[in-house]
Amino acid sequence: MSKYLLNIIFSILLSAISFSGFAQMSSYNVSSGSDYTAGQVDLVSDTTINVETVTTQSTTDSITGELVNSIESLPELSDSLKKVRQPKDTTYYSFYGHIIHISDSQKVGYWNYNQATNVIQMSYYDSALNNMYLDHPAYEYSVNNNYLGHTGLASKSNLYFEQQPETKFMFAQGYSSYYFHANNAKYYNVRNPFTKFNVSISSRDEQNVNILHTQNVNQYFNFFAHYKSATGLGTYPRRKSRNNATIAGFSFNKKWLSTHAAIAFNKISVNESGGILDTRYITDTILDEANVGARITDGETAIKNKQVFLDQKIGFVKARMKDTTGIGGYWFSLQYNYQWDNSFKQYTHTTDNYLNPITLRDSNFYKNNYSNNPKTFDSCSYVSHENVFRLRLEEIPGKFPGFGAYGGIGFNYYKNYYFNKDSIFRNSHSNYFRDRYLEAGIYRLQSKYINFSGKYKLFIYGRRKGDMEMYGSVFQNFGRNKWAFTVRFEGDVIKQTPDYFYYQYYSNHFRWNNNFEAPVSTTMQAKIDMPGLNTYIGWRNSFITDYIYFNTEAVPQQYDQGLNVFDVYFKNRLPFWRFALVTQLNYQNSDNADVLPVPELTYYGAFMFESPVHFKSTDGHMKIQLGADVLYWSEFYSQEYIPSLASFANQTVQKTGNYPFMGAFTSIEIKRLRFYFRFEHLNSKYSDRNFFMSPSYPAKEFNLRYGLVWTFYN
Repeated sequence: MSKYLLNIIFSILLSAISFSGFAQMSSYNVSSGSDYTAGQVDLVSDTTINVETVTTQSTTDSITGELVNSIESLPELSDSLKKVRQPKDTTYYSFYGHIIHISDSQKVGYWNYNQATNVIQMSYYDSALNNMYLDHPAYEYSVNNNYLGHTGLASKSNLYFEQQPETKFMFAQGYSSYYFHANNAKYYNVRNPFTKFNVSISSRDEQNVNILHTQNVNQYFNFFAHYKSATGLGTYPRRKSRNNATIAGFSFNKKWLSTHAAIAFNKISVNESGGILDTRYITDTILDEANVGARITDGETAIKNKQVFLDQKIGFVKARMKDTTGIGGYWFSLQYNYQWDNSFKQYTHTTDNYLNPITLRDSNFYKNNYSNNPKTFDSCSYVSHENVFRLRLEEIPGKFPGFGAYGGIGFNYYKNYYFNKDSIFRNSHSNYFRDRYLEAGIYRLQSKYINFSGKYKLFIYGRRKGDMEMYGSVFQNFGRNKWAFTVRFEGDVIKQTPDYFYYQYYSNHFRWNNNFEAPVSTTMQAKIDMPGLNTYIGWRNSFITDYIYFNTEAVPQQYDQGLNVFDVYFKNRLPFWRFALVTQLNYQNSDNADVLPVPELTYYGAFMFESPVHFKSTDGHMKIQLGADVLYWSEFYSQEYIPSLASFANQTVQKTGNYPFMGAFTSIEIKRLRFYFRFEHLNSKYSDRNFFMSPSYPAKEFNLRYGLVWTFYN
């Protein structure tokens, strides 16, 4: 859909709203009968139809707080578990032996199948009106990102412990936030067909589109389809992007059978610029954005990815719960999990030659050109098949032994490919690997008292023989209602053989053949979650031996000494009268910034005024929010983007940070329609012009962004 058509739609919507007099707004109430106040949780208007979701991996709101991974810490949900009614007058959901009931008048969380522990967790997150304008996909995971200034281009979190979801193909990691991950699919259970349309638009045809549709065939079977795109021409030269992602799937849950399946298609297509010709074109001049030049004039990166996820459980030996439905769970189950990933990357350019504005001589962007040919055509690919079989003892609340456990065996198959023109007999290089592992785990997550989970995985055959993963957590819930909080301690030890491409790779500009040891990381964290007070506090620490990173030559290197990195964070939303103050503070430290550079301080703050508006003549209602925000992080040598690798590498030439990015916004909600206007980078014309998001990649100057979210329940 073109920018112009979206503009027309947006204008028509605003005109219709203005002339309608809000005639039919009186029936809408997001908070289920309660008055709306500044800072109140609002679940994107989905709660009026009791949308229930199951997802296969945790999601964290990077602005308003972290997950609450315990149903006991949510009084609304906890109380409802004790009153499971007949299916005719309520909504229930049975998944992997867990019975969850939520009445239609209550806010809804979602169920989480955690890939790390292989157990179900109840989670609850904010998706409030007060952060809908932060719509760059990377902000879903981290508030501080190293990205190339425009939607659709590569990004990487500057917060070590808040990274984007890991891709199995290392050269796609920079584009993870634009992906749908099949093993992270959300599965729904809705009374009526549900559709959500989301679009945001900015200058130079930059736009994000997100469309979701889901509906139930019956109370047991649901299917969904989800599409999103991130496209734009970019205000600086050579910043065009066109990324598309689609995921579709279904869930079936009835009695002893539970099946979840999803298939995802991701496509990345971007122009590569190598950054602007000289940073002084930004810092020391007022050149127009379109005239700062690019160091690569015709580079292009294309990434294609396909994924399949299937998880199936068969329960046996029924255990009836103390309720009137007779639904119950099962004492034991057999589980099969299958994941397939197929990724391909291609990088091309005619030449990397450009005129250096300092020396006024021709220069090359890349240090090496192994083919002695100015043209580059690099390609590589990755395929994986992962199969896991498990036998499980399910956790049945209130029943002996009061915990769940499982044991399993996994079979993995991998294929890696890169083009190698120096091969005598063939112009390619492929490697095939197989792995076998055993795993076991124990958990108790639904107790009113101390809960825990633990897991151990050992690779016994193949390329990863000797690798291991050990994980443990313990948490306790305290208090009730608004004063409920959870104290949690977690830790893991992971020994993991690096991705094959860290060992061997061949391209026109980069080659390496390494013999690395498997890195070992030991991570510990402690946190206190207070959802009723919108406050989250935590400490995280990771000690890594044999850490692997891209050095200043953009070549993998192993640090053979111990490396320690830690952070402390504070996240809070403080409402008072019709105002709210949102704060996120992160302090982190790496004991060797030459190997692992991180900004020490990150601050995000937003101050807003929220108020309901009532139109007496029509008895219509709306909500309006006015606010301003600022993002700041301390100065450091952030990693630079390497186009031919689609990856980030260390550098010691340019620091980024020590610059405030300021914005102002207006958000409005009318029934099922929410829209916003945001003035981004308000201070670009008045502050020091050192506004680089990544080395050689400046942020967009002052611009207007606007968008809407419209939901349909039939």
